[in-house]
Amino acid sequence: MIALVDCNSFFCSCERLFRPDIKNNPVGVVSGKEGCFVSCCYKLKALGVKVGTPVFKVRDLCQQYDVKVFSSNFALYRNLSDRVMKVLSRFGPEMEIYSVDEAFIDVSHMASSLEELECLAKEIKDAVFKEVGIPVGVGIAPTKTLAKAANHLAKKNPLNEGVKVLYNDEIIDRALRDVPIEDVWGIGRKNSVKMRGIGVHCAYDLRHYGNDKKVLNLFTMPGLEIALELKGKQRFQMNPPSKKKKQIMHSRTEKAPVFDIKGIETLIMHYCALACEKLRKQDSVAGKVSVYIRSSPYGNGVFYSALEEAKLPVATCDTRKIAQAALGALQIAFRPGVPFKKIGVILSDIKDGEHNQGDLFNDFDDTKSERLMDIVDFINKKEGKATLGFGVSRKSTLRAYADKSPGYVSSWEELPKVN
Repeated sequence: MIALVDCNSFFCSCERLFRPDIKNNPVGVVSGKEGCFVSCCYKLKALGVKVGTPVFKVRDLCQQYDVKVFSSNFALYRNLSDRVMKVLSRFGPEMEIYSVDEAFIDVSHMASSLEELECLAKEIKDAVFKEVGIPVGVGIAPTKTLAKAANHLAKKNPLNEGVKVLYNDEIIDRALRDVPIEDVWGIGRKNSVKMRGIGVHCAYDLRHYGNDKKVLNLFTMPGLEIALELKGKQRFQMNPPSKKKKQIMHSRTEKAPVFDIKGIETLIMHYCALACEKLRKQDSVAGKVSVYIRSSPYGNGVFYSALEEAKLPVATCDTRKIAQAALGALQIAFRPGVPFKKIGVILSDIKDGEHNQGDLFNDFDDTKSERLMDIVDFINKKEGKATLGFGVSRKSTLRAYADKSPGYVSSWEELPKVN
């Protein structure tokens, strides 16, 4: 049996955790000061606001219902996510962290009967809330797809009190009638339209659809695997091998145009640091870095865009070496007097770091480099993005928003002060 533990409106729950005064208010988290909603609590969703809705479209609604809107604070969310996952790791021999706010746990050896599984689900839910303060839903079933459906039902129906166990065929058949086909894990909005076209309106219909060949032809192998998972046949393994990215990009559209090359150099170094962090996370090295800069295509002046590549002598994941090559490429791409709005870096020629071939004539100490990069990544994950940088200050690279919550557990500078 597999348990799926999913935090309820995770970003919103994180914001509420340190603000008991907004317990009864609708809460939303946006991508920036005037961006789009990336998380909405149930009360905000009930007002018609969905994830992806631009803030400016519902500003009057937010004022009318006293909606508390926060800019995203990912350092805080990562910290609380780590705490949640640490609690969950106690409940099974094998756990797969699926995203920042959900994880699959193999509970086959923890309980066997329906009553034991329901008690285990409640124990998981209560432990996370007691030790971290984040509410979660727990769904338990024989496969990942069924566990997702169970979790959906645990949250949807208040009578389930946040837990749902799909134990046998009778319980599964009865429960899946209440899961619309678009809410099945992996189906999505477009495929749900095609599903309804062949008479599949809910998860129960797909579970009992008799023509596997037709499902395969219409929805390819992933669609057939979902159908088999709904039938209780395990097709998605725990902790599947991750696919490493062949290209890593980090870019941003600046709020105000950047004319000065020094300002662009600061951003390029910051973006290299972020891209290299992703590179190291997948244990890879890059052989080429590209710098991309362009002005706004909607301005009155002449549009200018440039992409300049720099080949590295030896593939590496060291931010210092990649940033140095990127700055060299920037010198070629830059044009004085151009108001640059889009700035970014691209890492390519990515290889497996374990089998990377070094340079016999290179006196660079790779061991010290690896240790330094590990320390930088550890501190930035714990204390917040860009706490440690390379030749740039944190304030010069991070956007500051008045509606961003303090780093309650991720920044010494932002700890509440008691007089």
